[in-house]
Amino acid sequence: MLSERYHLVEPLGNGAMGSVWKAYDERLERTVAVKELLADGSLGEDAKVRRERVRREALALAAVEHPVVVAVHDLIYEGREKAPWIVMAYASGRSLQRIIDKSERLDRRKNRRTRPDDDARATLANLVPFIMAFAGA
Repeated sequence: MLSERYHLVEPLGNGAMGSVWKAYDERLERTVAVKELLADGSLGEDAKVRRERVRREALALAAVEHPVVVAVHDLIYEGREKAPWIVMAYASGRSLQRIIDKSERLDRRKNRRTRPDDDARATLANLVPFIMAFAGA
């Protein structure tokens, strides 16, 4: 239980900087997603620097209102090290990896290359600046 409020349900995915969990907000009775920052120091940063980076990420995301950007609900600090967690709206659906994997299987069966539809291409193009900003590029 995080902050005596968010019950972790299941992991949704992970990457170089942390993990994302499906969780349940006991207070508001809703499903949310929480992003956990890895606290192992593998990025060569101390805990204070990592906390500040996550705080800036949460503030930047909270300032963006766009249909393809999830809303940020909360920023909490947990554990002895006060590890930061970003609480966000939960968006159900398939992961991008599942879509890519399924697309590749379809491509092999058809023995030809397919292209994403215009809507998907436009959505991805709109997301690139956000992804680049948060990746530190």
